[in-house]
Amino acid sequence: MELFTVLVAGFVCTVVLGFLFALKRNQYWADRGIHQYKPLPFFGDMLPVLLRRKTLGEHLMEMCRAHPDEKVIGFYFFMKPSLVINDLELLEKVLIKDFSHFADRGPQPKNVVHMNLFSTTGNLWRAIRNRFSPMFTTGKLRFMFPQISGLGEDFMNLLRTKREKVDMVDYFGKFATEVIGVTAFGLEGRAMEENSEFREKAKKIFEPSFSNYVKFVLGPSLMKLLGVPPTNNEMLYYFGPAVKNAMKYRRENGVVRHDFIQHMVTLQQKGTIEVDKDDVSDEILMMDHVPEMKVEMSDNLMIGQSMGFMVAGFDATALTMGWLCYELAMHPEIQSKARQEVKEVLEKHGNRLDYDTVREMKFLSTCLKENGRLHSALDVNFRMVTKPYKVPDTSAVLERGSFVYIPNLSIHMDPKYYPEPEKFLPDRWIVENTDKSSCKYLPFGTGPRMCIAMRFANMEMMCAIAKLLLNFEVSIHPSTKLPPRIEPYSFFTYPRDKLYFNLKKLNA
Repeated sequence: MELFTVLVAGFVCTVVLGFLFALKRNQYWADRGIHQYKPLPFFGDMLPVLLRRKTLGEHLMEMCRAHPDEKVIGFYFFMKPSLVINDLELLEKVLIKDFSHFADRGPQPKNVVHMNLFSTTGNLWRAIRNRFSPMFTTGKLRFMFPQISGLGEDFMNLLRTKREKVDMVDYFGKFATEVIGVTAFGLEGRAMEENSEFREKAKKIFEPSFSNYVKFVLGPSLMKLLGVPPTNNEMLYYFGPAVKNAMKYRRENGVVRHDFIQHMVTLQQKGTIEVDKDDVSDEILMMDHVPEMKVEMSDNLMIGQSMGFMVAGFDATALTMGWLCYELAMHPEIQSKARQEVKEVLEKHGNRLDYDTVREMKFLSTCLKENGRLHSALDVNFRMVTKPYKVPDTSAVLERGSFVYIPNLSIHMDPKYYPEPEKFLPDRWIVENTDKSSCKYLPFGTGPRMCIAMRFANMEMMCAIAKLLLNFEVSIHPSTKLPPRIEPYSFFTYPRDKLYFNLKKLNA
């Protein structure tokens, strides 16, 4: 009996002490003179997201709107104090001017799957980015376009067999996965097949689910401590050999193609990728303070880059095209205008669709840009503090290893920057904007760590949407729940309920 009493007392003391610690933890920002929201013990500010009431982006937007005059807002990711940036000038410091204080997204990963440009840190990231940036110059993309266009034709043939209640997010996923499969893995004809194993494996990387969300919340360290197996190991066992075999085949057989696999083979053989004369002044190559450090271009490093291309090129690209399809279906007059432009540009160039003719489709480009504002694949971004930083106009100093959150959705939906922000208005991008701040538009991020593959993704999406407009008239299927909501347990902005469309075949 005495033992039982001692155990109960010990348990109660542990709970009380834990609760008191949580209460003290929730005063972290208040103690530093930073306005904070409404943290709860243990849950911090995350309960609405955990209960699926709203996405993290929606929650941060609510916080920012509730305190519009606060440049920063104290935020608690469960028990971890973080800071939300609620001022465009300060955001520009974080992402660009004071980048050296916020250079990383998290600790240096050890798993080869994470050894990519999104996740690597410090000088290793700088060195890798410097070596891989020539893959995405204008000249390289121009050579890659015919391959993407050919896959676009295969995609149109696939859609011709599906006319009603088509889940276009899923089908754009098939196309985007096929593009990445061919260009970054050397695998052709895998993703657009029925019951494609390649496609199903790719979907698992960021498939919206409670288990994936829990892993995101736990983070790599806690997952390892608790013995939670990372799904990424399964991905590595499947995709790793594909990359190695493709590179080995190219090296041994002298096969040369204009794709990412070829560039990676070139990197291994020469240590550099040649830059075409026309690309010498390409802004994507302009990166300061690149260290002269030796980085082994190993197969494992190449696998990591391919996995990075998979993550960015599958989910984010497929979602963006799916949401644009939704906006075009909801605005038939805009869809018709974009289709007419595509026809006129192609007629002007003898029905030739290539990298340069796509770039002439200015209105379609504004549709894509406005869609990126309304439906950014990431409604929140973040940076890790790499060296102490005094927050301007406050007495607070951010400690190394803490995080700042960038509320993409809040910025994109702010009427100060975008009048009638809830409306899909492509024409807003036609008018020359006198405010040149790049921090107002963040689908691909900005600053040194902005998405290196932005132009490749835009090229791919412009090609696919142009072909879709030429072949089909798109409308919303009556079973689609409107207005659509975002799944809070998704890393990307997946719709909670599927978006279904009808496709009406157009006469050639």
